[in-house]
Amino acid sequence: MSSVLVSHVGTLDLFALKAIGKFYGRDFLPYPFMIKQGMRFATADEATAYGNAALDRFHYGDLGIFTDCVFGYAHADIRVECHVQYIPADTPSVRVTAYRIGELGFFAAQQPDADEVDIYTLSPYDLGAAVCDELALTQPGRHPRIVVPEYAPKPRAEFDAGDFDVQHTLEASSEVIIPATEVSSYSTVQSHWLPTRDWGFDGRKNAVVWIHVIDDGDYIYAPDFSHAVPMTKPALNQRVDELIAEDVAILREFRRDD
Repeated sequence: MSSVLVSHVGTLDLFALKAIGKFYGRDFLPYPFMIKQGMRFATADEATAYGNAALDRFHYGDLGIFTDCVFGYAHADIRVECHVQYIPADTPSVRVTAYRIGELGFFAAQQPDADEVDIYTLSPYDLGAAVCDELALTQPGRHPRIVVPEYAPKPRAEFDAGDFDVQHTLEASSEVIIPATEVSSYSTVQSHWLPTRDWGFDGRKNAVVWIHVIDDGDYIYAPDFSHAVPMTKPALNQRVDELIAEDVAILREFRRDD
């Protein structure tokens, strides 16, 4: 468990969380959580009965301990979402989110082999640290710069003022080429300040992306995804905190103008 987490609120079943969210108008789970074990109800009536019971427990019973966590997520000032996808996918993904509302902070992690999330409280200023502490990093990669051609952005042509004259930007030849077959995990972190409207990674937002190369180490991508460099945990934490700081600044400006 991360050293910045304050206390364990409890473990919440994703089927219950989905039922609670649907009651309050949300059609999907918080990203990146995903029900992986398949439908465990024999009939639709059984599923409905379970959802109704979960709502009763949330409003009047034992699941009431998650009230601040659930409503805090729905109205969060900042959300940080992290997904580690292993290749091949026979190793369970890492799926975590950390969020804050006012002076309250929360961290939630899906259990690797279960449709349940463990929820904790933490300082609202430790979101990035909590996410990074949850990750099983190895060691920085051996090469100063690498490129994985399958992950590289498409080259962009540059046109000059003349007719028909096209120039292409050439990449420096100092990068080591790594085939995608040598990548054993692909990871993303994003920060958000706007309410979420869809489940999934937001391709319109900045992100921190890193990979693990087999028999080598961890590499973090440059913001333009042109190449990746060896990654340490402090470097990752700094990049994630920079994403959060960008959204905090936008949020403050938005509220100032509101």
